[in-house]
Amino acid sequence: MISPSTSLSRETPDHVIRSCFNVRSMVTEDGTIAYKCPEPNSIKNNRALSNYMSDENCKSGLAVSTIPIELEKKWIDGKIIQVQMHDGKFRQFRINLSDSMVDAKWARVVDGQCGSGSDFLCTLCDATRETAVTKLGSHSMNRTHQQAVYLGNIAKLNPDKLKGAELTEVLKGIKHVPLSYKDPVTRGLDTTHCNISMGNWFYSLLYKIKANSNQWTVAENLKELFTECKAKLDRHLKSKLGLKSGLMIVGNFARELFKEKNESAIKEYLDEGDRSDFCKALGMFREIQIIYSSTEPKADDIANFKTKAVNFARFVRETYPWANWPNYFHKIVEHGQEVMESYGTLAGISGEGNEALNKVFRKFIKDNSFKGNNDVALENVLVMTWLMSSPELVRLSQCSKTLHVCSICSQPGHNKLTCEHNTGLENM
Repeated sequence: MISPSTSLSRETPDHVIRSCFNVRSMVTEDGTIAYKCPEPNSIKNNRALSNYMSDENCKSGLAVSTIPIELEKKWIDGKIIQVQMHDGKFRQFRINLSDSMVDAKWARVVDGQCGSGSDFLCTLCDATRETAVTKLGSHSMNRTHQQAVYLGNIAKLNPDKLKGAELTEVLKGIKHVPLSYKDPVTRGLDTTHCNISMGNWFYSLLYKIKANSNQWTVAENLKELFTECKAKLDRHLKSKLGLKSGLMIVGNFARELFKEKNESAIKEYLDEGDRSDFCKALGMFREIQIIYSSTEPKADDIANFKTKAVNFARFVRETYPWANWPNYFHKIVEHGQEVMESYGTLAGISGEGNEALNKVFRKFIKDNSFKGNNDVALENVLVMTWLMSSPELVRLSQCSKTLHVCSICSQPGHNKLTCEHNTGLENM
């Protein structure tokens, strides 16, 4: 099973969109697993297919660059290819593509959905920001490609001349005809962005609790209050755990917040009366985070995942009714179990390796690419990423230098031709 993925970078004047793939597994006709990727989140197993300059906010430019790739993927999906192996024999493989390893922003673009500011919160179902909270535990993945095409044409033509709220209710968050040919549900969830989103949620929850968010008044300047509490939190995390937050929470920062060993240091930031509820919420989330971060979760854990996730969400709703409800919060609670039942894992279809390639991509753009032509520069980077992820070159890079051992005296550092014990008879 192959998972293509896409990522963005801003190193060149325009956005650079990179399409990658990862061979996750090979299964024989009788169901035997012949190969399973040992490190699906490694940059060495996520190989770039193409680099092209485009902007996801420009529909025409994105369509020109994305549609050809989507058409090729549609043509390849389900086909049988014949490959010559190292031993000279030919073997046949049926290709099954799964559009995982993408974040919510890219999923909204290729599925024709409105941006993240839309009232329709989820890319996998038609939940709104209100129903995601009020109808907790009752949502399932129901968006389809056929429905998106139909609603995209309605958004384009508007045959009934609907306006405002009526049109919004009919479209259910669809903005235009999707560029992808796959159902949105096939993209599943990305573990890396789940961790980043929930890490940012707990981070904001900390300083909002410190600011006594349940005691707001109209006269208070909330921006200044939040800025002050956020600065105190940054200093606390840096002094206690050595964590330094930036403009955006990164995956490593989020994982440190979730670790049980860091809980005692983190709760010291809060007042005594606020610590127990926060630690309980963090502990309940940690239970489900361990499950969805596992590449091979147990069947019992998958079966009980939604129950644990809904209990966590209800506790948050009752304890912190003022807290925001981000899209990944909703996706983890409502759809995490469905995705794991389909793929067997969330971490195994994560885009962590693809996200890590962004750092490598920026380094190659800076140090190993032609500076006068963007097209040539992208070609240079594509070649370098393929060389870096080549299995044969990776194997050679792991070889260590060995000393020659003499066949006469068995001592290292020389061979029989230069051995002092060589009488000349050994060379005959």
